[in-house]
Amino acid sequence: MLTSLKTVTLSGNNITGAMPISIGNLRNLYFLRLGDFGTFPHLNFVDLSFNEFYGTLSWKWKDFRNFSTLKVSNNNISGQIPSDLVTATQLQSLDLSSNQFDWPIPKEFGKLKLVYLILNNNQLSGGIPEEIEMLFDLERLDLAANNLSGSIPKQIGGCSKLLFLNLSQNKFTKRIPSEIGNLHSTKP
Repeated sequence: MLTSLKTVTLSGNNITGAMPISIGNLRNLYFLRLGDFGTFPHLNFVDLSFNEFYGTLSWKWKDFRNFSTLKVSNNNISGQIPSDLVTATQLQSLDLSSNQFDWPIPKEFGKLKLVYLILNNNQLSGGIPEEIEMLFDLERLDLAANNLSGSIPKQIGGCSKLLFLNLSQNKFTKRIPSEIGNLHSTKP
């Protein structure tokens, strides 16, 4: 067993199949490079949660058009949430919670078919983009524990399928928009 292995580089191959579970036994591994694997036209689900990944989130999003779920929660990823995620036109569930993202929420997210948008416990700044109303199928919106400010946009009332809304622990000011009353199905 290669328990002392520290670096694995598999870049530039055409490897297929699943990543072996036994890779988790490499307790001393600190560098895993899987770059230039090519495209994954049928990739549907990506979950990289609960690791200690750091740096920025930047991939070739145009090569991931068919995936529906991206979970990269509970890491130390910082910087900007890539607006080119909108090229993943089938994306329905985006969970980037509990990281260090500190830029505004991309207004381009209004072009997606999101059902779940979970960005809580980051350091996101700015306001909630008005384009939120374009997320007609949105059922869960969790933006709690960020540095969001300004007004809660009245356009949030256009998310008629919303079941869960959490905007707590931010820096919102002014009144709660009356349009929030249009969210008949919202649960506490």
